[in-house]
Amino acid sequence: MIDPTAASPHKSKPEGQAAVSGVRMPAVRWFSPVQLFRTSREASAGTEFARFADKRETQSGVPLEFYDLTDGVTDAYTIDYVADTGDGFNATFAVAAQVNGLFGAPEPADLLVLGGDEVYPVASVRNYEDRLVAPFDAARPADAYGQAQLIDGAFVVALPGNHDWYDALVAFRRNFCESWIGRPAASGLVPTKPGAWRDVILSRQAIQSRSYFALKLPHGWWLWGIDSQLDSHIDAVQLDYFSRARELISETDRVILCTARPSWLDHATKDDRYWTSNREVLVWFLDRMFGNGENPGKPDRRHQVPIMLSGDKHHYAHYQRESESPESPEHLVTCGGGGAYLSPTHPLEESLPVDWQLAAGTPTDYVLKKAFPTAADSRELRKKWPQIPFRNGGWWPTLVGGVQVVLAVLLTLAISKHNATAWVFSGLVALVVLGALTAFNRGFTSPWLPTYKRFVPGMVHGFAYVGAAVGCAFIVRSVLTEWSWGRGLVAVIAYLFFGALAVWGFALYLRIADHFGFHEDQLFSALRIEDRKSYLRLTISPPTHPATTGDLRIDAIGIPAVHRQNPAGPLQPSPTEPIETFHWPTRPSQHPS
Repeated sequence: MIDPTAASPHKSKPEGQAAVSGVRMPAVRWFSPVQLFRTSREASAGTEFARFADKRETQSGVPLEFYDLTDGVTDAYTIDYVADTGDGFNATFAVAAQVNGLFGAPEPADLLVLGGDEVYPVASVRNYEDRLVAPFDAARPADAYGQAQLIDGAFVVALPGNHDWYDALVAFRRNFCESWIGRPAASGLVPTKPGAWRDVILSRQAIQSRSYFALKLPHGWWLWGIDSQLDSHIDAVQLDYFSRARELISETDRVILCTARPSWLDHATKDDRYWTSNREVLVWFLDRMFGNGENPGKPDRRHQVPIMLSGDKHHYAHYQRESESPESPEHLVTCGGGGAYLSPTHPLEESLPVDWQLAAGTPTDYVLKKAFPTAADSRELRKKWPQIPFRNGGWWPTLVGGVQVVLAVLLTLAISKHNATAWVFSGLVALVVLGALTAFNRGFTSPWLPTYKRFVPGMVHGFAYVGAAVGCAFIVRSVLTEWSWGRGLVAVIAYLFFGALAVWGFALYLRIADHFGFHEDQLFSALRIEDRKSYLRLTISPPTHPATTGDLRIDAIGIPAVHRQNPAGPLQPSPTEPIETFHWPTRPSQHPS
């Protein structure tokens, strides 16, 4: 467990839990046909909107503020980092109970940082209330009015992920970015004190005015969060914001940089030179803010960004720089275990080269220090693939198996009756199946793979699906050479068997694809694993010398098994375990292998 002494002493410690827990939403069924349609529709609309109307640029009309959280802080300052939350109630509540100090957990931190994708499957005001606010409120005591009690002196900031952007950031801004309305206009470095802000969410005071932020933390640290809006470039308004923030940073200060996704994991592509990949946009931003670029006379300050934090991948992974390379971040941390389905860790590379130069340069080598779950555990979880049809509701297996049965029946009529209409409809259904499975594979296969590698597996899957229907049709035709109730029953059983075969065949396809290095995330999203959650507790200690930066300790905390709450009973805790602890400046003994 975390050392409780690292928490701030003035935080309120809850003695009980909220009297009303609100809505308890189930985890999203990602392979439900209805959900797939809704999500793809919202994602497509959001992406198209982002291409032609950059909502970030409209934020130029709101206060340009940087938040000074140093007032009166002389002891350790704590930050909780949670990303990819707001999915099912059980998993989100398990994390919320920890960061809210429920069930004997350490006291709440001074600052809660939400690292992206605050709700699933798509952002809306209702989803924010049901999937994010409700589980967090359930993890706080209720006041006299039945509302979750405010955590004294605690603030919250949030970074939007792609799922927050699917409604053009409307719900995100309403929840996190409107506390400035109704108070005197401010600009520049704003002293931020408890009680000076209007909006409260997750029992904490919201302070930011934009979808990105720069916070001055105690003891020589800053926290920056950049908004890459569906993997697009950094807009001019945001770039101007951080350019102004950079001028406030002293030579001894250090910056924790939060991004919406761990783009350092992206493979280099031929498009990088056009600044269109998320990885290259991050490199460009670092060079623009802290590098000297093409100006040799400008001091290079990239050493001031030693740590990067991200979510998006729903697991914990910590990469550390192997060699001395001051122009490169030392720690790259992904911690997206806030509540969404588990992402696998077995595809992670043990050694990761990252090129931090705009022009082709010498990559910096990183080594994977710790992952949660472990790669072995992640591989073991793949064995649950036969459960996929049961974990995604009745609509998905009904659709997959139903299309197989319809196609088999049409082929049976076409073969046995030589019915032209049946042949036409059989062909149309077969083409739809082939097209859908090929498109599914191409859409979720890594974009840096050659085109044929993206098309071929889906086509093979499609032909296997259609081939099974053809086989079923020939079997039924051989059985129904003459009619009898017994033969008819055998035919029905054959249709149902091949329908079920199609359902488990799709699940098996995901498992086989994972073995060959693609569809790993789709396999795990279909499994809807709520366990293995994680979050970070950052503790900044006072510096030992006035001219130095305070020691930063990062505790990664895991929740191996999430408690399945009984809707009719009291809320129960989920046990936690330490994943690892590391420091900056680095202490080698703090890095277990």
